Amino acid sequence: MKKFPIKLVLHEKMEGTIRLGVSAHFDIVIGEAKQVPVLPIQFIEEKDRVKGVWKDTGSKLVFIPIQLGLSDTSFVEIKEGLEPGDAVALPSTQKTVP
Repeated sequence: MKKFPIKLVLHEKMEGTIRLGVSAHFDIVIGEAKQVPVLPIQFIEEKDRVKGVWKDTGSKLVFIPIQLGLSDTSFVEIKEGLEPGDAVALPSTQKTVP
């Protein structure tokens, strides 16, 4: 476990008591996007320094460059390159997912 000194500023009144010396768990939100297309990060592949996905065209899989947005440890926002409903495949298994 790593410890970092922080300065805490509360903008809203909290219920309960804040005690000195007690540890806490919190998330730091550095960005937020709502109602945007996302994919699990394991679908993203880098090919010749270009990030993209394997799109299922119905007859074959094609590598499509994409522009990524915000991400966390599980999902990444797709800003350009795919449309909602496009089917993509995992790079390692080539398993198609709508």
